[in-house]
Amino acid sequence: TVLVIPKPGQKGGLAYETQKVLEPFTFGLWGVIIAVTVTAALLSVWFSDREMVAKKRYEVHFSKSKKACKKRKVAYLRLILDAILEKGMFLFSAGIEQATGASL
Repeated sequence: TVLVIPKPGQKGGLAYETQKVLEPFTFGLWGVIIAVTVTAALLSVWFSDREMVAKKRYEVHFSKSKKACKKRKVAYLRLILDAILEKGMFLFSAGIEQATGASL
């Protein structure tokens, strides 16, 4: 009986390691997982008080000018990205609670 492998295989590399991580689920199921995460994030931004959150986090004041419209779009994109990262982190951390006020 040998406790140490005499000549371990040198199979490695980024592609091999990524394949090992993605192996438990099919690509279709990974697509569903990502779609559910993005949908949950978009709905959380949609149903939140977006104007108050944007003012609080990014100090954006909404008005009707063109410049304010661009700022509003950037603020919403930031909120959406933040929500996607938050939901994804919660999903892949097996539901371990994260600090709700902490920035990503």
